[in-house]
Amino acid sequence: MLRIALAIVTGWVLVMGNPAYASSVLAGTKWRIESVKDAGAVNPAEARFAVDAEGRIATTVGCNQFSGRADIAGSSLSIGPLASTRMACAPDLMDLEQKYGAALAATRSFQIEGPILRLMDGAGVEVVRLSRAP
Repeated sequence: MLRIALAIVTGWVLVMGNPAYASSVLAGTKWRIESVKDAGAVNPAEARFAVDAEGRIATTVGCNQFSGRADIAGSSLSIGPLASTRMACAPDLMDLEQKYGAALAATRSFQIEGPILRLMDGAGVEVVRLSRAP
């Protein structure tokens, strides 16, 4: 009986304030987006990605700002839904934003190797590559 109560309390704590966010290696680090699967050139100076200790995401590829939530558990990662500003951008940047949004929605895990962060889909295919921002 004690085990069940502990599991319920632990589940309640996770729902109320997920400690996985604060302990995640993603939290508090700023990243530059280097590449997006199936997309053209990315300008890393303008393309940013960050997750705070509460699991909130702030990101852009250089025009509109995206924000939302990340669910992080170990190396598992799911992102979304995302809210976005709706500014008109150059057609190539709008295309990049669309592909970036699809890549974020497809993200199921992440991997960090030194200064490189890889977001991967359910098949383990890299959909976004980022580097640690200075």
